[in-house]
Amino acid sequence: MTPIQNSMQYVGRWVFAAGFSAALLAGCGGGSGTGNESTSEETSMLTVSLTDAEGDFLGYTVDVTSLKLERANGDTVETVPNSTRVDFAQYTDLSEFFTIATVPVGNYTGAELRLDYSNADIVIQDENGQALTAEAVDSDGQPITTLTVHIDFNDGKLLKVRPGVPATMMVDFDLDASNHILSTSPAKVEVEPFLVADLELDEDKTHRARGLLASTDTENNQFTLNVRPFFVKLTHYGSLNVHVTDSTGYEVNGVTFTGTNGLSALAALEAGTPVVAEGNVTAEGGYTATQVLAGSSVPWAGKDYVQGTVIKRVADTLTVRGYSVDTEDGFAVFNSDITVNLDTDVRVTRLNENASLLNKDDISIGAGISALGTLSGTGDALTLDTSSEDDLVRQWPTTLKGRVLGTASFTLDADFFNGRRAAALDFSGTGVSPASDSDPDHYRIDPNGLTLGNLSVNDIVKVKGYPASFGTVDSDTEDFTALSVIDLKTDTRGAGVGIRWTGETGGSVVSASDTQLVIDVSAATSSTFRVAGVDIGLDAGTGTVTLDALAASGKGRYAVKTRGVRGIQMFHSLTSLAAELDARVSAGQKMVALVSHGRYTGATNTLDTANITILFEQ
Repeated sequence: MTPIQNSMQYVGRWVFAAGFSAALLAGCGGGSGTGNESTSEETSMLTVSLTDAEGDFLGYTVDVTSLKLERANGDTVETVPNSTRVDFAQYTDLSEFFTIATVPVGNYTGAELRLDYSNADIVIQDENGQALTAEAVDSDGQPITTLTVHIDFNDGKLLKVRPGVPATMMVDFDLDASNHILSTSPAKVEVEPFLVADLELDEDKTHRARGLLASTDTENNQFTLNVRPFFVKLTHYGSLNVHVTDSTGYEVNGVTFTGTNGLSALAALEAGTPVVAEGNVTAEGGYTATQVLAGSSVPWAGKDYVQGTVIKRVADTLTVRGYSVDTEDGFAVFNSDITVNLDTDVRVTRLNENASLLNKDDISIGAGISALGTLSGTGDALTLDTSSEDDLVRQWPTTLKGRVLGTASFTLDADFFNGRRAAALDFSGTGVSPASDSDPDHYRIDPNGLTLGNLSVNDIVKVKGYPASFGTVDSDTEDFTALSVIDLKTDTRGAGVGIRWTGETGGSVVSASDTQLVIDVSAATSSTFRVAGVDIGLDAGTGTVTLDALAASGKGRYAVKTRGVRGIQMFHSLTSLAAELDARVSAGQKMVALVSHGRYTGATNTLDTANITILFEQ
């Protein structure tokens, strides 16, 4: 492994978030081809999902007005039935099924996504966790309205849709590469959209499906949803078969089940009942749920709701940073601080736990919650009341990210709680006395029987679990109980590199092979290396960045775009990518930005990557 080195001082800021993914899960075929078209009317199913990951965005809401596939004969196929408002920042560790469309059999050479920024709601956070509403502008500083982004499936690969032959496609709307924070006062983000396509599924992602129950098949352990993504109220976006197992967890009308008992409870519901499932896809195109919510347990099932992270609690009044939805009016307010009043007897649930053992005091600072109740107020002054009998607060595992301070007594310097910077949270009242209140700079974790043998001091980790009950932390009670601990040295998207140059200097390729790409960054104006949003810096040295191939040759996703030009070129090996970069530099174009996600490999500051995006100036 070669360390990432850079002699330039960090002077700018890159936003590290993930993006937009689409999957053709069934009935399609992919690979290289000649471009010959089928003339039959046969069709296959296209399943599209959206995803995002942690970064300095608290919200990134735009309208997706179109997603088209382009056939080799020039025809286009629309896959989105209606314009849909999407907050990409809400999808930090998962993707959501967006649409299941019927598309004609044939060869497809590209895709096109249309985004409407006219009513965009883009919110970033500064180092202190303060929320700032940002304006989206182009490279000339002008406000953005609509953008159309085109992807070419080149480098010897087409998308072949064939009857009865499963195929896959994944498309990232790469927020890392697409957005550059220009300033915080006023807050401005320069947008140059990047879409990156891959003809393979992301099996490591958790996938969520929302919709209305169509049918249940207890004999074959599955059910079918009519998909309604995000906050869509009326139109169906296709149907999805969901498989379940004996370990699938359920919450149906506020009651928890596991396995066959949960599927039986689901089967007892009427068609059209709201359902939310989370699970995993397979290379063969299947989808298996690990957890299912149904009936009144679904946030949008006739109740107003608030979802987000508890950043403050005074007595039984919570301040939640996230978003709220008024079910009756159908409006959503993103990334606001919303008041939630906990009724004395409000139901508190966690999936796969006995709800009778939980109560309102289990909700503490840093908790991730979905609260169902009745909204009142307007604008930024919203309050959710939970006094009705069928109101509830569901707590979902909090995701911590930070640096290990100690392993004998597992302690973190916690930087992020569910993507929110720790500085934004007020831990007052978490302890039995003010002196015992939780301290995110020295956050004590109960490993709960988990093995920590592979962890070392200064490792950056992701921990999922629950904060201790409010007002209980003392010398004998840790701040947090872990459900899982992930060393981000093993996470294939746990780290990221961002480099920028001016149009006068530009970057260049030092050397390239199928396994390694070395970029000259001696003239870069800004450079970052982050693991889980934590800036770990770049070593001063020779002024080069070395990226090692994580994927086998031909399996990578490498994209090149020219600023202001419609198309994005895709490559699948570092060798073919380097040839394109060399040709562009030789022709006088300037490399002005590079973003790459990958696996952090330890103290040498190396990045193994399967995806690189590079922007050129004309």
